[in-house]
Amino acid sequence: MSDSPRSDMVEAARKFMLTPKVRETPFEEQRDFLLGKGVTDAEITEARASIPPEMLTRQIGSEAANGGGPQMMMMEPPRQNG
Repeated sequence: MSDSPRSDMVEAARKFMLTPKVRETPFEEQRDFLLGKGVTDAEITEARASIPPEMLTRQIGSEAANGGGPQMMMMEPPRQNG
């Protein structure tokens, strides 16, 4: 088996890692999934290297700005009757 990366697999891994839901999972889980699909370590490494660091993980600060967390803003503290 050759260790040279296949460009189609590298691109598929890259697209997978950029998927919003996937970006919320730890890299080890992403890696394990891709390995299970037949993507090699070299291909995963190449795909990951082609992604800007800020795109590798979810942006917690931008979630609220993009409407990702309005539930927390809408909650009110419990009221005490008495």
